[in-house]
Amino acid sequence: MSVTLHVEYQYCQHGKKTVQKGSDLVTVPENTNSAILAVLRLLHPHWEGIKVLAVSDAPAPETANRS
Repeated sequence: MSVTLHVEYQYCQHGKKTVQKGSDLVTVPENTNSAILAVLRLLHPHWEGIKVLAVSDAPAPETANRS
């Protein structure tokens, strides 16, 4: 069963030294750093030095208020 997580990470663009930070919702097969890193590497093959800074459960989708 896969799980969707909110992930904060840092990385460098291929061939550049500037460290950048970002965050995203990522769906992974299990909540482990290795699974998260594997998915980030697949999604962004031009990134280097990816480091996971924080992981939390994805926020629940907003449901429409039907009045």
